[in-house]
Amino acid sequence: FKGPSSPALMTAILRDEPEPLASTHSDVPEPLVRLVSRCLEKRPEERVQTARDILNELRHVQKQIESGHGRRSGSGAAAAVPEASLWIAVL
Repeated sequence: FKGPSSPALMTAILRDEPEPLASTHSDVPEPLVRLVSRCLEKRPEERVQTARDILNELRHVQKQIESGHGRRSGSGAAAAVPEASLWIAVL
């Protein structure tokens, strides 16, 4: 989010949708993109509720990536499993 002042930035956070992660980081595995989107969801009922929920989701994402189901559609070999697993390790 961007804004010329602190109040403008806070307004943007509350009002605007975040830029899709995939638009700035095309190498992020699709399951992780979905999780980040859920963390940034404006509607509380759609947002991840606890850190434990995030941990459980990250474990699920890691399993998807390790099984080869975490690749971005149409990305081919660009989202290889070892590279994708690095995203999980960073978190």
